[in-house]
This record gives sequence, C-alpha cells and structure tokens, in this order.
Amino acid sequence: MLWRVFDLTGKSTLIKKITNFFDEMQDINYLVTARPNKENKMCKMVYEEAKSPEYKEGTMSRYMLYATNNAMNYNGIVLPWIKRNPDGIVISDRCIISALAYNIMGSPIEKYIDSIFEIERACHENRFPNIVFYLYSKSQNLDPYNSLKNRANKLEPNDLKSKEEKIDLLNRYKKAINYYQHKTGLPVVYVDIDKKGFKNEVFHILYEGHF
Repeated sequence: MLWRVFDLTGKSTLIKKITNFFDEMQDINYLVTARPNKENKMCKMVYEEAKSPEYKEGTMSRYMLYATNNAMNYNGIVLPWIKRNPDGIVISDRCIISALAYNIMGSPIEKYIDSIFEIERACHENRFPNIVFYLYSKSQNLDPYNSLKNRANKLEPNDLKSKEEKIDLLNRYKKAINYYQHKTGLPVVYVDIDKKGFKNEVFHILYEGHF
C-alpha cells in the first residue's frame, strides 16, 4: 500500500493534479480520502460532534472523537478498498501529523502523546503512510489569498487566523513531524510552495520512487 499525504497548503489542488495524472495513465487504481472524513454520513456526525463547544481544544475527549472518525473511515472505507485493490494507492488529505499538530502539541494532553500514538497504531492496524509530503511556505508568506489562491471564496476559519497563530501552527507541525519520524522511521518530504515548480518536484518523487 502507498499512502500519499499532503498537509497545510494547496493540498486539494495538488491531489487533483495527481489523480488527473493517474487517470491519464489508466492502469493505476487509487482512493482519495481525508482526515477527518467529512463526507461519509456517520463519520461527519462524529466530526461535527467533536467540533461542538462541549468539547474543548486540547482535551482527550475531543481527540477521542477525532480518533473515532479516523477509525471509522479507515476500517469502514479505506481497509475494505485496500483488500479489493492490494496494488492500489491511497491518497489522504492530511494524516496523523495534522492530528498531532492541531490537537496534541502544546496542549495539556501532550504529556499523553505516547499513549495517543498507540491509539493511532490501533486505528490503522499499525499502518502509516509510506511517504508524507509536507507543503509549507519557507518565506512564511501565509496570506491565504497567496498560498490558497485556488480556493477563492472557500476559505476556512484556520485560513484567516493571524500570522502569529499560523507561525505557531508551523512550529507545532515541525514538532509533530519530528515525533512522527522518531516513532515510525518513515519519510516526510518538505515541499516549499514558494519554490517555482514545486508540483513537478512532487511528481518526480512519486514517479521515480514508486512507478
């Protein structure tokens, strides 16, 4: 199983370009999923419950609801697809690294991070992405209309946070990536979205490394 993950900025656009490329090749089976899953009816119910004011950020109760969403998506959708398509590719918009960055790092429950990681192992039957692409802005130009120009009027609350909040999130991502690599030994490829041709860089790694 190959599991591609794109985080932070420009994810959906790049995933679309890659799936278009796969469609042109015609002989690659793939599944696009996301963390959290907001499309499946039952998964969406759990996600919306997690976002309710009753569950505060940085609490185990909120994290467990997100973990439940993730487990439902993996066991109910992803794993059955993998069994039907053992040579297929799973492309995921976000992964455990996002969960660590947004909900764990710097929060009161960071002290339980090792236990949380074991929950993640159980949710995925000890399967983690073969490769993670981390999209970021080296120049820290975090204006959503610059880095997310393709989203037009579809900006989300996180996109409109202050630059200080976004830089704090970048630092939490770095910490989450370091922890993830320490625990799994799996590769995380940093891709600078300010760099001209960064999409070609991703395609080159995918094509030369796996096809």
